[in-house]
Amino acid sequence: MMAELAGAIEIFHAADLAENGRREIIWRELANHEAQLTLDITSTADALEGYGITREEVAAEWDAYLRHCVENDFF
Repeated sequence: MMAELAGAIEIFHAADLAENGRREIIWRELANHEAQLTLDITSTADALEGYGITREEVAAEWDAYLRHCVENDFF
């Protein structure tokens, strides 16, 4: 049962990456974890490990994401 669940999660991640791309997934998860409020990407980076997205990739998107939030008053 756990192997089936792990397989389903892997399939979902692959489909999500194919449909949305790494950048959109990173931005979505930064928003989900309210990084613009906490100014901390740790929980986002941790959540994206299963996608094979690294902390460095999240950090690389952070400035653009935060600027977008400031420009659009997402606080």
